[in-house]
Amino acid sequence: MKLKNKICISLDYSIRIPAFKNSYARFKEWLYKDDFGITFDEEDEISVKDDTRIYWNKQLKDDKVMSFYLSKTPESIKDAELKGDFSSYFFNEEHLNKFIEEYTFNLYSDCEIACKRDIDYINVCQAQLFDVVIIDIVNNPRKVSNTLHFLSKSRIYFKELRFISRTEKINEKEFIGIWDPVKNKEQVNKDKGDIFINWLKELESKEKAEREEHEKMMEILKPRK
Repeated sequence: MKLKNKICISLDYSIRIPAFKNSYARFKEWLYKDDFGITFDEEDEISVKDDTRIYWNKQLKDDKVMSFYLSKTPESIKDAELKGDFSSYFFNEEHLNKFIEEYTFNLYSDCEIACKRDIDYINVCQAQLFDVVIIDIVNNPRKVSNTLHFLSKSRIYFKELRFISRTEKINEKEFIGIWDPVKNKEQVNKDKGDIFINWLKELESKEKAEREEHEKMMEILKPRK
């Protein structure tokens, strides 16, 4: 059986749109809710250092931190335009990491499919054209299980799923094509149009031309009687 060529699809912002707007709105609502009179002393810090409520209570005692989060409005957030960069909505990297740790499910599982038609195209592609390799950039270990849940409920048919770090590079020579709207602005499907299916058609034509060229070359090299 002949092996199919592979295509690579970066999951976020091509198939999945992380739900940062709703997650951040939940976070802000929770951040300023009544803390039920919780107080603590420095000597209690060891026993409560991992308690999320206590952590944020302590952070908000800094007026700069309080003012920063009060200035942020979730209503203005456009999920599809963020491209995974949430840093401007957090006072520092520690706060960002804390948020991702607590809201991974909301971000990466309870979120929207970028274009539902593209799911059908991916499934047909895997069945008839190319092997589909989905790439997910992992910024927190908890994202892995939520990605699996998202893919399962989305009913996507693919050959392989790879989790990589932000610094890890893809071997481009392994694939006949790579779909990554974060790195390639020409692949951004702004109006949920036919840009993805057109890309697949181009790859199919490319593969057919290469196969025909290969067959011609093999015919030329065939020993003559």
